[in-house]
Amino acid sequence: CAAAIASLKLFETENTFEKITAIEELHKKFCTVLKQNPKAKNVRCCGTILAFEIKSKNEYGYLNKIRDKAYQFFIRHKIILRPLGNTIYILPPYCIKPDDLKFIYNVITDFLKEV
Repeated sequence: CAAAIASLKLFETENTFEKITAIEELHKKFCTVLKQNPKAKNVRCCGTILAFEIKSKNEYGYLNKIRDKAYQFFIRHKIILRPLGNTIYILPPYCIKPDDLKFIYNVITDFLKEV
């Protein structure tokens, strides 16, 4: 309970809701970009969660082998994203800086160019 109370106090003492709004706005813009990318499908955004699927000739879902390529690509670029098969989820912490989130978007865009 003490950890929960401390977490709730952060919402009162820091600009957490403004940070959430900023993430949502950046996600919406990136969703628009992804929807125009022929290698992305089922692009969706809900609050601070963004997800999309990478089009693949192989099987879809959590067993898709593109997961391994994506994971290694992101690690090489110093990003920890855990693809679930051909699905990429972005769930940033509320403290993320806009430039860091844009860096993640750029790396994802670079990955889509490679596949």
